[in-house]
Amino acid sequence: MKPIEVITYSAAFGYVFAEVSGIPQRCAKFFWMLTKGINRASLKPFTCGMCLSFWSGLLSSYLIFNFDPFTSVGIGFTASLTAVLIKAIHQRLL
Repeated sequence: MKPIEVITYSAAFGYVFAEVSGIPQRCAKFFWMLTKGINRASLKPFTCGMCLSFWSGLLSSYLIFNFDPFTSVGIGFTASLTAVLIKAIHQRLL
């Protein structure tokens, strides 16, 4: 798989799962209700499209596709930037 494909898929996954679906936010709210507000549950890498895109790009490129570490970090940052751009375009269209 080419790096551009890893970037695109990671950014799309991160944005759609974290920002559009709302599943992580519902899970965080559920955990917060379980602890009765004592510990505010934060699922930060999963509720933020930029963070989730970075980690999915980094881990998939390094662990699954065996890119070198420097390239994997670059893919992670580029995927996170791409997710931010996707979010901006999506908000402009709405």
